[in-house]
Amino acid sequence: MTLKSSGREHLEVVNCSDPRVLITVEKFNLWLFKSVVFLHYQTPVNGSKQDEFDVSWTFGNKKEKSRIRVNSSRSGRNNPKIAPLVQDNEINETSPRLGSETNFRNRKYLYYSRGGDYCKGMNQYTCEFLRGLGEAMYLNRTFVMDLSMYLAGSYNPDGKDQEGTDFRFYFDFEHLKEAASIAEEGELLRDWKKWNRSRKKKDPVKKVVAHKMTPMQPRKVKSTIIWRQFGGQEPENYWHRMCEGRAAKYIQRPWHAVWKSKRLMNVVTDISGRMDWDFGTCGS
Repeated sequence: MTLKSSGREHLEVVNCSDPRVLITVEKFNLWLFKSVVFLHYQTPVNGSKQDEFDVSWTFGNKKEKSRIRVNSSRSGRNNPKIAPLVQDNEINETSPRLGSETNFRNRKYLYYSRGGDYCKGMNQYTCEFLRGLGEAMYLNRTFVMDLSMYLAGSYNPDGKDQEGTDFRFYFDFEHLKEAASIAEEGELLRDWKKWNRSRKKKDPVKKVVAHKMTPMQPRKVKSTIIWRQFGGQEPENYWHRMCEGRAAKYIQRPWHAVWKSKRLMNVVTDISGRMDWDFGTCGS
């Protein structure tokens, strides 16, 4: 997926769910800060204005082992214009809207931070993702989704890993929305911030370190958000650790919720249609 620039133009609205927003920030940082190694980026979220976004990252000096975390607020003005995703009128890939603050507060969420499985192959990612979704369905909570994926180099012609690819290109997001209750990470964080800013009493959140609490225990937790944080070392920070042992009897992977993306299958159909009818036969 390439970035398109049309010069120093005024960008009215920044779409934070577009993975090219993060890619733009990453490329700009690599160009500007030559002596810095960037270790991890968080998904961009909407800023205080439509043409602004906020993003945070962890970095360190290339010659040292220290790590520093910063938050940066960026404006869409005077930055390369990010090309919109190719639209298909037959596919509804819009993120579910949380609605009013009241609706946000009355719903319950399960929020997973990124774990070691984020930088693995597609098969492992899919299994891990379905474990998190399975726990959310078991707890009758809305699963908070990070639409930004990490595509392993084994899937790319140049053999290089690619961060910031879009979940909706590989999976049928429209079907997923119908099969399970989900919310896009950026929208949840925005509404969560808005709620906390407008209320004296902060919205309750239950923070849990990785798998220290089994999926059966949070069933009685009343907090609006259960936030599982996977900041440890591999393999302790894998999502599937949530469903080991006795928990495996309760948490099932909802395979029915994940289909191949219509967009991807349209590409496959188009390529197949341009090939000879016998392209699938075996030679002698």
